[in-house]
Amino acid sequence: MKDIKEPDINERSQIILRAVVDIYLECAEPVGSRSVAKKADLGVSPATIRNVMADLEDIGLLYQPHTSAGRLPTEKGLRFYVNHLLERKGLTPQEKEVIKNELEGIGEDVGRLVKRAVGVLAKISGQAALAMAPSTPQSELLHVELVKLNPSKIIVVSVYSSGLAQTRHVRLRQDIDEERLKRINDYLNEKIKYMSIKEVRRAIVQEMQEDKRVFDSLMEEALDKAESVSSVSPEEMVFVGGAVNLLNQPEFKNINRLKQILRAFEDKKTLVEILEAAGDGDSVTIIIGEKELTTFIPGCGAVVATYEEDQGVRGSLGILGPMRMDYGKIMSLVEYTADVLSSRIKES
Repeated sequence: MKDIKEPDINERSQIILRAVVDIYLECAEPVGSRSVAKKADLGVSPATIRNVMADLEDIGLLYQPHTSAGRLPTEKGLRFYVNHLLERKGLTPQEKEVIKNELEGIGEDVGRLVKRAVGVLAKISGQAALAMAPSTPQSELLHVELVKLNPSKIIVVSVYSSGLAQTRHVRLRQDIDEERLKRINDYLNEKIKYMSIKEVRRAIVQEMQEDKRVFDSLMEEALDKAESVSSVSPEEMVFVGGAVNLLNQPEFKNINRLKQILRAFEDKKTLVEILEAAGDGDSVTIIIGEKELTTFIPGCGAVVATYEEDQGVRGSLGILGPMRMDYGKIMSLVEYTADVLSSRIKES
């Protein structure tokens, strides 16, 4: 994330900036001095407040969309608000219960847990939710299962030490019967023991050659497909939910901005960068506007956090929406969901 220098403003200016942002977050409209006077209760006239708002505009924290209109916070103004003026809001007991219930009873499939977390984040926030499945550079396998769909098609299921289960459909060059498929399954899982797919493949090829046997073409094909699963790109590990929620936000009535959002959800490179911005610590990370990442969607904000399992393998999840988000509430929502998700993964 790029460093952004913040201005030094006095207490009265901070109170007025906070009032402008709070009102803007509620109504999505330019904020006038009279509204600020009621909200801030400073005991000064609207004229004095207008002067302070003009000063805040001069230093880039507010802007006026057109003459005689009220002011709106800039990206810089929102960043100052988040860093210095934001008050965290807790979740209700009901919201916490919903999150816990959604992430129960799924078993050991980390992929399903992450998808459920995305769904509940989108449901409660009313925004789009994102998550990246955990991965490990070693890609250590616990189990490979070849499941027959029909005589010439199988599913390769790879289960990793992170708890992640990935599947891929494979159409074979030759038919296979159940007995042969079981022999291959048993043979592969005897060899795995926390090896990577590449290591498993190399060991089996060497053993076959030493025994002067012909390498089984089906086993080679299955391992090739399993290896391609273990080396999926980060974009393939991203889950998205609630994208339709953004259509309800006034900021995305602009067709060009909506197109940018849809492109980001399609290629996922921007979403990966957002999720990878999550810090390694206990706190959540807030991204505001296009200046904080190399690629971003103008007018958007994001709140992201990491979750993890016992082996220290990390994934990340968060909320993407307009810059005008209730950051105080969404920070708590993302942080709590990440904590519950981490606990569920460790329990599985």
